[in-house]
Amino acid sequence: MLLGAALGTLPLAVLGQVLKLQTHHRPLGAATFAFLGLGVVLGCILVTVRVLAWASREPTWPHRIAGRLLVLAAGISLCLPLLRAISAEGYNHGVLDACRVAILAALAFRALDIARVRSLARRAGVLAWVVLVLAGLFAGRGAMRAAVRERAPVLGGPVAWL
Repeated sequence: MLLGAALGTLPLAVLGQVLKLQTHHRPLGAATFAFLGLGVVLGCILVTVRVLAWASREPTWPHRIAGRLLVLAAGISLCLPLLRAISAEGYNHGVLDACRVAILAALAFRALDIARVRSLARRAGVLAWVVLVLAGLFAGRGAMRAAVRERAPVLGGPVAWL
């Protein structure tokens, strides 16, 4: 599914650019992007699942090449919008964070090929999630909590509504 979502990144960037340039009513453009984007992402995921199922059916070289081409296309589709955003004049630090997340996700995915890492991830997964949630709760105190409540109360989750 992640590979399909990565494959849909470039078409979504093009769709967003076309809608921004051609739509003068922003809420209508946003709704159009949401529905068309959902279709694009679901279509890319469906294509990815089908191609990977076909490629893993037989271990012949055309099947392996098709799987590797799909992974390459997904990587290019993910990297081109990020590179374009980094080189933009109105550079945003969120773009650099997105690049970091993409690189860490790729490294983590490759690390899961190692049996020892996989077994450790199975055992420590729930504990890591609990630690992450608790760290978020502790980080969301004081000035951060006030800022979240003021600007984006939905991000505070159930704790912000108490």
